[in-house]
Amino acid sequence: MYDNGSAWSAMKYKLSNNLWGVWGSSASDVFAVGSGGTILHYNGSAWNGMTTGTTSGLRGVWGSSASDVFAVGYDVSTGNGLFLHCNGSAWSPMSSSTAFYYLGNDWGQTLHYNGSTWSLMSSGTVHYFYGVWGSSPSDVFVVGGGGTILHYPEATQSSNQHPNRPTSTAPAAGTTGVSLTPTLQSSTSSNPDAGDTLAASQWQIRTSSGSYSNPVFDSSTDPSHLTSITLPSLTHSTTYYWRVRYQDNHGTWSVFSSETSFTTNSMPEQPANVQPTEGQAKVGRTPTLQGSPFADADAGEGHLASQWRVTSVAGNYSSPVWDSGVDESNLTQMTIPAGTLEYDTSYYWQVRYQDSQGSWSSWSAETGFGTGAAPSPPAALLIAAAVVGVVAMVAMTAPLMLPM
Repeated sequence: MYDNGSAWSAMKYKLSNNLWGVWGSSASDVFAVGSGGTILHYNGSAWNGMTTGTTSGLRGVWGSSASDVFAVGYDVSTGNGLFLHCNGSAWSPMSSSTAFYYLGNDWGQTLHYNGSTWSLMSSGTVHYFYGVWGSSPSDVFVVGGGGTILHYPEATQSSNQHPNRPTSTAPAAGTTGVSLTPTLQSSTSSNPDAGDTLAASQWQIRTSSGSYSNPVFDSSTDPSHLTSITLPSLTHSTTYYWRVRYQDNHGTWSVFSSETSFTTNSMPEQPANVQPTEGQAKVGRTPTLQGSPFADADAGEGHLASQWRVTSVAGNYSSPVWDSGVDESNLTQMTIPAGTLEYDTSYYWQVRYQDSQGSWSSWSAETGFGTGAAPSPPAALLIAAAVVGVVAMVAMTAPLMLPM
């Protein structure tokens, strides 16, 4: 768009990328930057693309003169800030003796370049920054989220310095088999200002498909969990990424710690019913149930407990005939207690395993068995019973003999 002093009009240039920043030294020397490493230059009559040597997004552009122009963004290949400099005709990785200000997407992070090194500046806000302009190194304006407008040096003349950047200590980066309710730990707080103390922390956790603008967990400003926090239940077999930052007793935040990751514990593999086999009959009223060996994808995981259950209604365990509960003794086989099952009845059963992290497998696929008929009495016992019966009948039918 172009404003001639009275109205805006569209300017023609065929481009599909978004443009996020614009700056010019005059009406015939204007730069625009955007996604995909796009930089356009307007010479007073037409826009022309410029070679940048990058495909990373560029968020802002500013210069002190037509031959001293800076573009800033985010380098997706390194995860660091991207800085380019134009000498009036060509762009190159930044190299300049001019003081320069870079605005990061990290909660009010501002960096200052004095010609040789970068240093972190206090901005007094946690909003993201989107634009910067200045008439000189000592007269700089910044705008950002939430209507933020800052002016340097007036807005940043506080003598209070940021707390030092914390580091994550546990779980160690790349740890696998982590509990579903892990405790995150970070380094002891330190501050370049003598006497400053740690007043609060902020913990953020995301997944690989998420972001910190929509995290899985965000503690917000937390004055209780300063260097450790236990998370609510997470999801099995999932990689999480996390970071933390510290706030001092003056309300000034540190930079977030470098992001680290961990992967949560896997569920044990689903066990299989081994004995009795599917449909096996005449197993009796105290059969021994046997499951397959314990297996878990996480190295070093142990078999902590099992749970066995039996029902007389296939697929329905809402009111089981028998349930072992959490059993730490009978891990891969269990004998059903006497008096539990009935003869001439079909039963169905399942088992599940618990690992040393407390995670349960899914239930085994249900199989069934039959107890069979009650056993017949021994032959000798039948003969004895018959004899007793005959004697009793004889006694009942014999005439009564009375003494004379």
